[in-house]
Amino acid sequence: MRHGLATAVHPPEERRILVEIVGAQRTARMSPNPVAELFCHSYVASMRTRRAMSLGALTVLLAPIDVPLVTTTEIEELASRARRGVVIVPSSDGAGTNALLRTPPDVIESRFGPGSFEAHWSQAQARGVPVEVARPAGLMFDIDTPEDVAELLIRAPDCRAARFLQCPSTS
Repeated sequence: MRHGLATAVHPPEERRILVEIVGAQRTARMSPNPVAELFCHSYVASMRTRRAMSLGALTVLLAPIDVPLVTTTEIEELASRARRGVVIVPSSDGAGTNALLRTPPDVIESRFGPGSFEAHWSQAQARGVPVEVARPAGLMFDIDTPEDVAELLIRAPDCRAARFLQCPSTS
């Protein structure tokens, strides 16, 4: 069985892999309207899923770009769970979805935003789709608030994202 996971490998020194990047960072500036932002996030995820399917992907793994502590091992372990159904990685508060592994890629729809964990879970249940929850720590921690940035600076002050955030402004 071919699992055409679309991957983007980032700096080799970090050895980080993010799969089908659809993070809020890309959509947040598109509209000042939060409802439009959430629609856009899910729309982009759906659009990229359709593209992956057109290239022959049988599995898609969607993850945001605001997970600075994710590791290659976490992504590989999550990808290894690919089988018919859905694997959801919740955000650290349990309300959002920080990764969504789907086989086949369109087995459920993308429903990102507040309450997305429940939305993805309920959708899978309603469709009779097998659903699992995975909790890799690096993938669960995301940067959504100034408090999250402060936590990152305490938890991993030497990671690349923290170093960037600590750089003095040049303006």
